[in-house]
Amino acid sequence: MKRVFDFLAARANAERTVNAEAVLSAQPAAVAPTEQSIINVTPGGFGDLMEKNPTAMVVDVRGEGEYRRGYIPGAVLMPLDRLQHMADQTIPDKTTPCFVYCHSGARSQAAVGLLSQMGYTNLVNMSGGIMAWAQEGRPLSQ
Repeated sequence: MKRVFDFLAARANAERTVNAEAVLSAQPAAVAPTEQSIINVTPGGFGDLMEKNPTAMVVDVRGEGEYRRGYIPGAVLMPLDRLQHMADQTIPDKTTPCFVYCHSGARSQAAVGLLSQMGYTNLVNMSGGIMAWAQEGRPLSQ
């Protein structure tokens, strides 16, 4: 899967929102590896990637009160202001795919940037945050 992330990062310049179908259908054998990948996906793409990567870490970077009001099933709370301190303990393997979201997408974009600087290499940011997730009728836990 790392090769797929690397392929998309190179192809999408790590800044565009990409369709999950492109992520899932990329041909890893033709991919030249790079060191880090950050991709932005829609809520639908985020959900598809979660299904295809059950060992990925889903990270909610909102505050504790926001998290208690509803979160994506399986997500771990790591508020942005504590992310740097929590990430090394919670996600010791820096090659673990990390799927990051927040309320609207701004904090998660900052979070994937920080995680990248910390050496994490397979990062997915959900554009539109949990607001867009919920608007699509996707499940939330409380």
